Amino acid sequence: MNHVRPKYGRAPRGAVHGFTLLELCVVMVIISVVAAIAAPQFIGLISYGELDGEGRWLANYGTAAISEAALFKASIKVRIDLDKQEYLAIRLIYPEPEQQDSDGKSKPADQMSMLSKAKKEKKMSSSQMSDLLANKKGMDSSLMGALPKDFDQDLADQQMNDKFGRFARVSLETRAKNVKPKEGILDEIGPLFEKKFKLKEDEPTEEQQGGVLARHKLPEGVRIVNVLRDGEVLSKGTVEVDVSPLGLTSMAAMHIVNGDNEYMTIYWDPLSGRGIVRQGKLEL
Repeated sequence: MNHVRPKYGRAPRGAVHGFTLLELCVVMVIISVVAAIAAPQFIGLISYGELDGEGRWLANYGTAAISEAALFKASIKVRIDLDKQEYLAIRLIYPEPEQQDSDGKSKPADQMSMLSKAKKEKKMSSSQMSDLLANKKGMDSSLMGALPKDFDQDLADQQMNDKFGRFARVSLETRAKNVKPKEGILDEIGPLFEKKFKLKEDEPTEEQQGGVLARHKLPEGVRIVNVLRDGEVLSKGTVEVDVSPLGLTSMAAMHIVNGDNEYMTIYWDPLSGRGIVRQGKLEL
């Protein structure tokens, strides 16, 4: 015999009951109270996580700049704008020698330009390109064919040595121009030559870098407080950190802080050529 559920009245025993409106309201009140208590803690964790992420990014930025300069025998300037709270990497490109020699024959293609183009196309890091040139095992198979077909390793080494020689010459000339002569006995004699001696210095062009070294702007809640460069701590304006093919000449360091006044200290170490992150406001 079939049992028919009555239209009105109590449900049969064993039927599934839902939540009443009163029970749902009580649960919502409990969730609201717990959220109100825990929210400040979560906000603090999010704020510190953002600070930690920016600190690690800034440290890796220094490592990438040093690796890029060493790999391509290039001079790089990292410009840190403390007013706009952003930083970017600029590569200095010095004029290359004439593309034809004295006999009128065309000189071979710039091997480093070929590598730089391949690096951008394959979106490789400087360390990956270094490993590829060193033929290291265990590399990603997708990168093994990244070198251009016309690339010549021996010619690249020769051109890199030439570029390094030009870099050394320009550096010495620049330092010589900044030397202030002291008064001496030769001042009374006068100039030794009729024509004024002038050091020749090629003016480089600037190329903004992309990829890992692209312009980076800090988020609203994090800022760079100051930068240590060449033994001087600067807290406003634009600070330039020079990175040569030999690396950094001295330690570069920064303090960053978030809205909760939590600090992190970032070092760009000239000895190891790497960026280092430390918690707290440590000595620069």
